[in-house]
Amino acid sequence: MPNRKVIYLPKTRNVEKLGYALAEEFERSQGRTPVFVGDDWHPTLLDPVRAWAEERGGPGCRVTCDYVSLADGRIDRLIEVKARGGSGTSVSLVDRQYEAMQALGTDWWLYAAFDCKKPDPFLVVVGEPRRLPWRRGTLPRGAANNVESEGTWYVMPDEIISVGERVPRPLPT
Repeated sequence: MPNRKVIYLPKTRNVEKLGYALAEEFERSQGRTPVFVGDDWHPTLLDPVRAWAEERGGPGCRVTCDYVSLADGRIDRLIEVKARGGSGTSVSLVDRQYEAMQALGTDWWLYAAFDCKKPDPFLVVVGEPRRLPWRRGTLPRGAANNVESEGTWYVMPDEIISVGERVPRPLPT
């Protein structure tokens, strides 16, 4: 039997936390360092990421993401993580995320974690997610979040799974 590295995920079934854990596990398995910026940007990281994004996506390019992934200390990619309890719910982006995805192309990645409320959650990694068939939608009336004024873009899970790379678990060493 091949030697496999065992990764212990948090015991929580909090969907979002599990999605983040799967994304971090995958990034580290690829030799990259994921830096979580979803709640707040560290001042020493924000300016270099802005400059990096503008170099790739043009002046004023937005840098909205959950993770900045570093390879050998250099910015490698921006990652947006979306987690779902099952595998039948669409994945959505708000306008600013959609705009960043369009502008940054191959440098902006989508990591979708599915079945996070089930015994065997899985991660699908999508490089250049702008190639997915995104559809324009709207947030539900009275949505309780800070992006009420923004529209949404959504894609169905089977479309993500058919285009992305499903990450095997446990990850090979």
